[in-house]
Amino acid sequence: MALAQTVWNFTGTTTGDGSPKLTPDPNVACSMVFQVVLASTGTLTINGWVDGATAVALNATNLHDGTTTNSITASGLYRVDATGVVAVWPNVSANGSGIVVTAQQVQG
Repeated sequence: MALAQTVWNFTGTTTGDGSPKLTPDPNVACSMVFQVVLASTGTLTINGWVDGATAVALNATNLHDGTTTNSITASGLYRVDATGVVAVWPNVSANGSGIVVTAQQVQG
């Protein structure tokens, strides 16, 4: 069975919050895996919240080298622990010429 994916396309020099926000399954421990493709340069965070108002930059683990960051500046695959988080989404604060973010939830 294929997992549902969400894609955010920040074209040109677009910045801001990705929409829609993802809502992790509250009944299981889960992670969100994000594939980030930067056309040139850019900076993004994977944000989350519990209260519906206060966004927090979540730590993301680079699946290539195991490093952890809350400010992504390179293309790659990143995993975020989303257990107990009500919503998760990318936020682009700098964009050279386009960023595509694809995400899916995985259990465990």
